Amino acid sequence: MADFARVNPAGWAKNQTFTSAQANTLDIDHSNSLNRTGGNITGTVTVKTSGGKIVFATASTNTYQSGSTATWQAGSILTLQSGCVFTSATASSFTGPATLKGGVTHLLSGASTLLKTTAGGRFQLGDNDYPTFSATRAINKTIDLASTPFFGTGWSNVVDGLTGPATTNDVIIALPHLPHQGARLAQIDIMFTPIGGHAGLPAVNIAAAITTRQIAAGVILPTRALYTSMAAYAPVGLADYNNGQVKTLSVFQATVIDNTITQYALRLTDESGVNALAGNVFHQIILYFDTISDMRFQ
Repeated sequence: MADFARVNPAGWAKNQTFTSAQANTLDIDHSNSLNRTGGNITGTVTVKTSGGKIVFATASTNTYQSGSTATWQAGSILTLQSGCVFTSATASSFTGPATLKGGVTHLLSGASTLLKTTAGGRFQLGDNDYPTFSATRAINKTIDLASTPFFGTGWSNVVDGLTGPATTNDVIIALPHLPHQGARLAQIDIMFTPIGGHAGLPAVNIAAAITTRQIAAGVILPTRALYTSMAAYAPVGLADYNNGQVKTLSVFQATVIDNTITQYALRLTDESGVNALAGNVFHQIILYFDTISDMRFQ
């Protein structure tokens, strides 16, 4: 659509002739213009100056009907001011490269709202970027002791777990692949079944703790250090200890995970001393992690 031009650029004077050509020009321009109640645009409308704008008043609407296209050329910016809402109807699509930027939060709200890809589509994160959670998360990981490598004299793997020797010889169980750098290992549950036939409660109870050590090139290999003191199991009574039911020893340690240089392991000691019997079966350990704030691959 061409810009309107004045039919008499020099201006009108008294008794000047108004020609039919001028009248026709005004008539055509009038038919091509928009009135205050509506109209159709069949050509291109261009806002040319840097200060030009089209303003929609409060509660007004800009509607694209089915099949319409809104195109922003290279270098264009779509800015949503504070309090704006962008609503997408059912089965709407966003195609082509685009960038959302600025120090603002973009929300997908509604129980059935999805941001998903089609065949061949994917989400791609930039260098050192990762998803974060609005609130910290917690997970747990179970390790079966029947097939877990260990280091300890007198201990052995059986089909149901790891059996203890009823001596002071401890066992070291490696804890590899701890998730999420910076997460907290809040608790470990050790599931075990005491062997039956105890004449009395053992003088020294089953106990466990997390051990750590840091390995770096150019230093002497350090010994494993206890993160905290050993947590001991407290039997309810002799009958309960001999009833063949699975027991739980919980270790609370609040260990912050640093996978960059630190090794983590569980140090476990069996019952020992007077009344101790070999053959307690340690089935599995459950690791409880919390304060997970993001999805970094660590």
